[in-house]
Amino acid sequence: MYLSHMLLVFVISIVENFAASCEIFNNVTMKVKIKSSSGLSNSYDISSFHGCIESSVFQEDVVEVTLIDQSVKSIGYESVRNMPDLEKLSFISCEVEKISRMAFKNLPQFRILKVDNSNLREIPAGIFSNTSKLKSMSFRENDILSIEPHAFSDLKSLKQIIVSKNDLKTWNALWFTGSPNIEKLDFSFNQLEILPASAFQEIPKLKELELSFNELESIEPGSFTNLNMLTYLGLNHNRLTKIDANVFPDQFNVDILTINANFLNYLSKDVRDKLYVKEITLEGNPWECRCFDDIRNWLLNSKSTLKTEYCNDDNVPQCSFSSIAFQNCSEETNENLIETYIESIKVLDPPTHELCARLDY
Repeated sequence: MYLSHMLLVFVISIVENFAASCEIFNNVTMKVKIKSSSGLSNSYDISSFHGCIESSVFQEDVVEVTLIDQSVKSIGYESVRNMPDLEKLSFISCEVEKISRMAFKNLPQFRILKVDNSNLREIPAGIFSNTSKLKSMSFRENDILSIEPHAFSDLKSLKQIIVSKNDLKTWNALWFTGSPNIEKLDFSFNQLEILPASAFQEIPKLKELELSFNELESIEPGSFTNLNMLTYLGLNHNRLTKIDANVFPDQFNVDILTINANFLNYLSKDVRDKLYVKEITLEGNPWECRCFDDIRNWLLNSKSTLKTEYCNDDNVPQCSFSSIAFQNCSEETNENLIETYIESIKVLDPPTHELCARLDY
């Protein structure tokens, strides 16, 4: 009987210790913001911190924690937990390589997460299963190569995801399953090559989509289906040689469209018939001049604004004539025209802005 009692106490002790365990932060400095009874926010620094970020280590109600230029290789098991008032958590330039699936626990007011300028290589599914009120997350300037399906799923409050300046090559619509209220995505400065059909089928309330500075060569039919609330679409500085009409739904309205610095010779009549824009940036493409005339007439008739961003020099050609005489726009990709245009940009003296056009066809 005595042995059984000792064994039971021993087992309970193990369970309690396991439940209390967490992956600690070691010798870090962090800025903490608290909310006073007057409603004003006060901040202070904690140096040489050792432990988990949890309410028991603070004397006040903490609403924000920020770590900058610290050595934090991992945000591990329950590293941040039991913080009833925490709204924002930031790791900036902290060398983070991994976020564990159970890193965050019991954070009922958690709204904003930033893990920027670090060394993350993947975003696993399940990290955010205990953070249902997250509204914004940023993973800017990491080394992210992959995002698991459902990584951003079942987050009904989520409005914004920023994953710019990483190394992603593929897109997966399943990232966003069950998170229908996302309004902004920024995946610029990655290595994305193809935008698949129904890429945004799970997020019909999307308003801003930034895909500039990627390697997009193909946008598959139906890619932008279901995006009826979009106000901004950024596709500049990619490798597009054509944009088919079937990538858009019928009567696709967008306030701002940027397609500058691709390898486009034309926008087809079918595209122009479907698309209405308030403002468009076209510069730095090897437009065939007859096709460019059609585009300008379309913009004039629709009272749209043609914006110039980088190609401001007078010596930058707006378009080129094909060596084959066409009475009308041929609506075909002309590789010779593309190469000729690129060479004409390369020899400009003085040289134009480096972001005026892509020169790596």
